[in-house]
Formats: sequence, C-alpha cells, structure tokens
Amino acid sequence: MIQSKGITAGQTIWIPAFFAVGMLLFTNPAGLLGDRVGHLLTMRSLAVVGATMVLGFVFLDSYPATGLAVLVAGATLGSISPVSLALQGVSLQAEDYSRGTSIYNTFYALGMLLGPKISAEIFEHHGGAMMLYHLVALWAGFILFSVIFYRDDPAAGATRAAI
Repeated sequence: MIQSKGITAGQTIWIPAFFAVGMLLFTNPAGLLGDRVGHLLTMRSLAVVGATMVLGFVFLDSYPATGLAVLVAGATLGSISPVSLALQGVSLQAEDYSRGTSIYNTFYALGMLLGPKISAEIFEHHGGAMMLYHLVALWAGFILFSVIFYRDDPAAGATRAAI
C-alpha cells in the first residue's frame, strides 16, 4: 500500500484496526442474522460482500475509501468464522460435534500457517493486485461451496417446508 497507493506507514498501521472494528461491530448482528435466516445463507452473503471489498482494494486509491472497505471486509469476512461455528452447533449431532469442530480448527490452523507464506509469494512474484485476486478467488470458491452444500443448513429445510 505504501508503494503502490502512496499511503504513509503511519496510515498503513491503522488498516488492521479498521478490520478489527468491523468485526467488533458486526459479529453479533451477523450471528443474529444467521439464527434468523440461516447460517449458511448468511455466510454466503457475508462472503459476497467481503470478496467485493477485497476486490475493491485493487481499484481504491483514497485512504478513507480503503479504510471503509477494510472496515466492511472485517465486518463481513471476520464474522464468517463465528457464524460457521454456530452452524456446526445447530447442524451436527452431538457425537459428530467434536469431530466437526476438530476438522474446522485443523483447516483454520492450516490456513493460518500456509496463507501468509502463499500470499507473500504471490505478492513478491506477481504484485499486490494478483495477491488480492487470489484472495477473491478463494472467497469465490467458498461462495460456490456454500451454494453446493446449501442443504446442510437446517434453515434450508425450514425454508423449503414453508414454501
């Protein structure tokens, strides 16, 4: 951001704070929304908005616009994990819950270990825009996954029954 967008080092330091503020402000409302309309549908909607914000980073040049996009990305993408755990709580049988959360935590940890290295390699060899495109592609994969497995959300059955 410093080199490509002319943002100062002092301004860059605030970017993670914008993300965190978005998470803090929206995680509980996202959870309530998930309880009301379905967790998987909520996660899909959050991912669409969040991926759009990440894609927007490529084109945004103003610091205030970037800060707002990061805040919205935090509100949406940062809320997906707690909503996902809520979905596991309502959709898994008690005997499957520990295995389900174990698998979730394994993949989460794997992403935390490999994600920064992969992103750094893409950034180093192809630039910041390509790194952001790869993140958008990952979120697009998640969105596709949520469409394919929409029946795994107990709310999907309730919606079908009401129709």
